[in-house]
Amino acid sequence: MLQRRGGKRWLGGVAGSLLVLSLGGMTAVPASGAAVASGTVPAAGTVPASRTAVAAGAAAIGYPNPGTVTGDVRVHDPSIIRAADGTYYLFSTHNGIEIRSSADRVAFTLAGFVLPNGATWASAYGNIHDLWAPDVSYHNGTYWLYFSVSSFGSNHSAIGLATSSTAAPGSWHDQGLVYASQSAGNFNAIDPSLSVDSGGRWWLSLGSFWSGIKMIQIDPATGKQAGWNTTRYSIAQRPSPDAEEASYVYINLLGWDSAGWPYVM
Repeated sequence: MLQRRGGKRWLGGVAGSLLVLSLGGMTAVPASGAAVASGTVPAAGTVPASRTAVAAGAAAIGYPNPGTVTGDVRVHDPSIIRAADGTYYLFSTHNGIEIRSSADRVAFTLAGFVLPNGATWASAYGNIHDLWAPDVSYHNGTYWLYFSVSSFGSNHSAIGLATSSTAAPGSWHDQGLVYASQSAGNFNAIDPSLSVDSGGRWWLSLGSFWSGIKMIQIDPATGKQAGWNTTRYSIAQRPSPDAEEASYVYINLLGWDSAGWPYVM
């Protein structure tokens, strides 16, 4: 399965934008926003030599260069995946999460909506139809799509989940609330991003402005916060006006980084 998240890009040449953590042993983030881990953390701004060598030959991997797209391509917060039948589905903010489809990643058509009737449980946090920042992935025969609901400038927010067996319009089911934040709190539960570590553990990073990027452990059976670990980890923080949002955790499964560190972007 191909999975890409537009708007959550890894800029490998900007070393200062990468934060390093160990998913197995996180603690509270220092005020400086330094990386968090249970062991020794590489110095801020450093890139392991193994990754430097790979970067020089990255073209050998064969990823296509970006190109011009056509059709219905005006989207916000895109997240794309290639389904089992070869169709590319692009998910984006608004209207119960819009779905566009493409056979070639070039020409896109508006195909439908994830939750055309909205998420009724979300009325406590905002407009039930105006769902934001989808994050789609495929695990264990199911497509998982996390999304946000809030109102602009507020941290009275929530993250929800929808699942599907095909990713196609009309196949999605609302699984309800996953995690929420309140106005009296110091974080903002929007911009979810799911990652699975090398040990098979699921993690959901989230956050926008306020006190930065958080992470919770997810139960793979439900897609909700793990009952055995209800800790909310703080993994990145930076003061305004350059506050952080829309995190993406990159876990290197190809062995390019000999230290084995995941990166927060």
